[in-house]
Amino acid sequence: MPERDVVAWTAMISGYTHCNEYTQAWSVFVDMVKNDNAPLNAFTISSVLKACKGMNSVSCGGLVHGLAIKRRFLEGFIYVDNALMDMYAPCGVTMRAACVFFHDIKEKNVVSWTTLIAGYTHRELNPHSISIAVRACASVGSNILGQQIRTAMIKHGFESDLPVMNSILDMYCRSGCLSEAEHFNEMSEKVLITWNTLIAGYERSDSIEPLFIFSQMESEGFSPNCFTFTSLIAACVNVAALQCGQQFFAEGLMEIWNWLML
Repeated sequence: MPERDVVAWTAMISGYTHCNEYTQAWSVFVDMVKNDNAPLNAFTISSVLKACKGMNSVSCGGLVHGLAIKRRFLEGFIYVDNALMDMYAPCGVTMRAACVFFHDIKEKNVVSWTTLIAGYTHRELNPHSISIAVRACASVGSNILGQQIRTAMIKHGFESDLPVMNSILDMYCRSGCLSEAEHFNEMSEKVLITWNTLIAGYERSDSIEPLFIFSQMESEGFSPNCFTFTSLIAACVNVAALQCGQQFFAEGLMEIWNWLML
């Protein structure tokens, strides 16, 4: 081909990457950069980043990242943002670079979240990373990924870690999987966050279950806070238990007043 435009170059890079010929894809990219007649575009950048990931080369990925910044491909090209994060997640020494980049993405989509989740679940399994991954699942409503993380958590013996269990409970409540959340009501150890998560989860179900959970919570010696009362009032409104709601509203105001006076 006597004259290759950006489409031809990008197609070659993408083709080699698709065939797992990552080194060849990188070589084509280097030749393209040397050719001033074929300017890069956002699709080129995202394609070659897959090759960098395949080579497990954070150094090559860093060079592409620099070019992306120079050519302003990080402004409004979400697929470039996601490709960079997807490269940093497996290639970096830790997940720190991927996390920093994730937080810098202004408008995250489902791919952004699932890329972060996949990065954590495939390499750094510890209570902190599991909690972050579960919170990400809750944000995108991905129960399938969340269930996979829970299986990995049990496999690695983290089911007794309270922050991890609270994160998984929050995920199930946010996604409406209350049948799964019911099992957490039998947790041997609970803190106020656990109770508040359960109450808030059932509040969305238009049932009086939050009132029973609140009663159980008080019987076990826990004192409610303003977050507890907010969910209880909403639950009373949902089931038209107005008298009960007014009582919780008054108690909630007193709780807020006491907090302000500290």
